[in-house]
Amino acid sequence: MAENADQLALLAEMKKSMEKGQEEMKDRMEKGREEMRKGQEEMRKELEEMKNQIQSHVESKVGEIKDHVNSCIEKIEDVQSVKGEIGEVKGEVERKIEGSGRQSTRQDRGSGRQSTRKDRGSQRKSSSEDWRPREEAQ
Repeated sequence: MAENADQLALLAEMKKSMEKGQEEMKDRMEKGREEMRKGQEEMRKELEEMKNQIQSHVESKVGEIKDHVNSCIEKIEDVQSVKGEIGEVKGEVERKIEGSGRQSTRQDRGSGRQSTRKDRGSQRKSSSEDWRPREEAQ
């Protein structure tokens, strides 16, 4: 019987030790879970912060691109305006050349020399070429 009592005491001690080990294991697991939750929450916050930074950067770049596009549009409008003005000046110059060609024909008639249409056409063409941009003149 004494032997049974010793074995029972040993079993009770082992049971206590196992229960204590299980409690410690549960505590460690709970601490591990809590650390994981904290880590996940920290990662979520960092991810949200990165997302906000990226969004801010993209919005900034979009603003820069819009400004650049608007600047290009203004330049295009300026060029078109200048082209229009050049066209107007070219028209005036051609009209004046035609007008002076008629006057010189009248004067030539008075002096006995007549300029032909061919002469006037070549004069007009060479004068108007000077007013065209290089690409068009070539």
